[in-house]
Amino acid sequence: MTRPSEIPHAGVATLRDREVSDWIEARPHAAILFWDADDAACQRLRARLELVAASANVPLGIVDVRTDALVAQALGVKSVPTLVAFRGGEVVDRVMGAAPEAILRQALST
Repeated sequence: MTRPSEIPHAGVATLRDREVSDWIEARPHAAILFWDADDAACQRLRARLELVAASANVPLGIVDVRTDALVAQALGVKSVPTLVAFRGGEVVDRVMGAAPEAILRQALST
């Protein structure tokens, strides 16, 4: 199995609140993981999600809600981890919690 550290991270960006809007607008299809870097469930999901996003060729943004919570609040994110998928700048899917790989793949293919 490929480890997250072995995946090229060109498609993974750590984002701050002020960067999210421009980052989404610049990508026709993208996803953002809202997470807490200190939470074990979030860490496990991020590792799984990086693999899925890389194989689906979907850019992945990562927002730590402990330091940047404004966008999460604006999007109605109430718990972490939460994955929000975008197409054309619009939310097309949302996955809350440590979802299995099949659910993540489905969300990114929406």
